[in-house]
Amino acid sequence: MAKFDVASYNELPMIWDAHRLLSKQLADDKPGRLDALIEALAPLFLTGDERFKFGICIMHRHFDLKDGERMVTVPETDEENLNRVAITQPSTDTSSNIVAERWMFDGKEFEHAVVDDPTSITPPSDEFFEEFRRICKSFGNGVDILGICANNMSVIQRHDIFFLELLHPDPTKDRTQAIEQMGPDFVPTSTMRQSAWVPVAVLKDAASDEFVIMKCVHNCQLHGAPAVAEISFKEEMAPVSVVGSRNANQF
Repeated sequence: MAKFDVASYNELPMIWDAHRLLSKQLADDKPGRLDALIEALAPLFLTGDERFKFGICIMHRHFDLKDGERMVTVPETDEENLNRVAITQPSTDTSSNIVAERWMFDGKEFEHAVVDDPTSITPPSDEFFEEFRRICKSFGNGVDILGICANNMSVIQRHDIFFLELLHPDPTKDRTQAIEQMGPDFVPTSTMRQSAWVPVAVLKDAASDEFVIMKCVHNCQLHGAPAVAEISFKEEMAPVSVVGSRNANQF
């Protein structure tokens, strides 16, 4: 995988522009075209030697970085906001415990995370990336605004747990996003955009074991968004069951 560089990161679009570009690349004349792409990608992410390790993300940035900085996600809790689980902010730290967790369409690192074990997140294989690109390029006008993110969970999360990324409320923090974990009552608003689709565990019916699908459970709150026409994508992807996915909460 190609290493991170600031110039490439700063060329990424903001989240609303990334969605407009995705719509254009999909030649999205009718609802459901994004659903079809996620469904086509699902077997790659849900089967094989690298199953459940990765998700699909839309490549975007919220801020510009300066030379020597990387955007790094750090676990954080807040007594006044129990939903908060992490923050994402620029860092010049070069610790070996900061590893890449998001990769661009061309394989270049673009976001990082602090982890206890640097070996806990590894990049997708070349073969995985090649198949990812092949499928994306086969849709619409050729999609290249999607990337791959690490699904760094010890278990496959439930389908009704959501994450919202938004501007940190503390104005003294420099270019910082807060990440909050939301419950099943979470409903995205018109000022939010989908940002990542990951493997999640659901019940097929009341009597069944869990099985795994790809679903968007990560959303970004806009800040400084222009007044543009709403871009609407379906919230849930078509279920794609996985062979051998009984007890899906065990890797």
